[in-house]
Amino acid sequence: MANFFPEQFRFETNPSPVITLDYQRATRLFVALIRSVAGKEAIQVSDLCIKTRVPEAEWGQHVINGKIVDVEGGLALGIKLIDLVCYSMVPDEQKPAIVIDNTVEEGPRDILTVASSLFKVYLYLLLRGTYPDGKEGNQDPGFVARISSAKSAYICMGELCSFGMPKYGTSWIRHIPLNELDSMTKSRMSLGMAGYRYVNALFSRPIPVDLPVDIAAVMTAIEEFVIRGPRWCVHPCTKSDDFTNKYGNFNRNMTNLIYEVHGEDAVRQMKEEQLLPAAANRSRARDYLTWPVKLVEFRTVEDFILERDEPFFNIRRADTAARAVEPAFQQAPADNAPRAGADLAGRLNQ
Repeated sequence: MANFFPEQFRFETNPSPVITLDYQRATRLFVALIRSVAGKEAIQVSDLCIKTRVPEAEWGQHVINGKIVDVEGGLALGIKLIDLVCYSMVPDEQKPAIVIDNTVEEGPRDILTVASSLFKVYLYLLLRGTYPDGKEGNQDPGFVARISSAKSAYICMGELCSFGMPKYGTSWIRHIPLNELDSMTKSRMSLGMAGYRYVNALFSRPIPVDLPVDIAAVMTAIEEFVIRGPRWCVHPCTKSDDFTNKYGNFNRNMTNLIYEVHGEDAVRQMKEEQLLPAAANRSRARDYLTWPVKLVEFRTVEDFILERDEPFFNIRRADTAARAVEPAFQQAPADNAPRAGADLAGRLNQ
């Protein structure tokens, strides 16, 4: 039987020059390209919808030399609020011309309707930390749903912006002074907002007094950090990469701290009460052990979303008489303490 594999192989080839890849050189280009778009709220003039169904003869004093001169006039033309805000920031020589288009989707012309829609989206961002996505089942929090109209925050968002409001970013909510709003709004916000779910869970049970020294030090640091109110540096809409780089992933570290302080059984109960998400499990995050030193800097940093003179949280100790653990705006009777976690979870969805 002939040898199936001969001693030598001969193939006819047509060799082509081989490219020597320089990944480092190529990567410099890739980095430059990615940095030019990554994380940027890049709104272009071409994104704006400066169109109206209103005939030019009816534009009146709100349009001078083809330029919209005030918000009232822009809304009267049916142009959406966020488009108008961005339009106002464009230099006059670069402002797009007003186009008459009888098919354009107009925004609300009534200023009170616009204000109500903006208020709904603002509250949604405070409570959820992201824009609504409109998916079935993702309902507005009860408090947001009851604002002014039956329209969802998702519908309101579409009335405010033509190019997709997420492109406008979320950091604008930081510039709205929540402390100056009505008492009902402040009361609801005091129950909890985005970024503070894990803090609420931590303080939903009495804090043991026999914690290890290092964990006790962490608890002292976190209590000082949150006692005066929620902070912008923790809120998902305004949290910076610098905060995460310095203090670690806040939620993962808080999850591990909750396990350390309260134990497996308590965490399981918190998940059943929906104080913690089902996916809140132990991880390798141990940055919280550095918090006693690092969080000291926040003693002089005023970045509160909502601040009170009295403590924002009433923190219970395991060896003291039970007190309400909810924020001070909504104190519960002491005899409700065993149900505090479930009660708080219910109110956070209001």
